[in-house]
Amino acid sequence: MNSIKQLLEHRSLFSVTKDSTVQAAAEYMALNNIGAVPVMQDTLLVGIFSERDVINRVIAKNLIPNDTRIADVMTTNLVVAESDETSD
Repeated sequence: MNSIKQLLEHRSLFSVTKDSTVQAAAEYMALNNIGAVPVMQDTLLVGIFSERDVINRVIAKNLIPNDTRIADVMTTNLVVAESDETSD
C-alpha cells in the first residue's frame, strides 16, 4: 500500500490563506477545477474551504463573497494523516 506522500508526490497542491476572500478562493478553485482547498497560515494547516462551505456558510447566509474572509467560513474540524501513513 502506498503512503499518502507517495500518492501525492507528482500532483499539484493548491492552497489559500485564511485572509483570502471567498470570491478570490472561489475563482482560484474554478480556475484549477478543484472542489476544496487547504487553508494555510504560513506552513500550518488551519482549515479547509470547500464548495459546500460556499453554499452553506456564504450563499445560504446571504454573505457577500468579496467581503467575506475564508477564516470566517472555512471548516476547521479536520481529520489529518501523517505523510508516511497509508490511505487505509
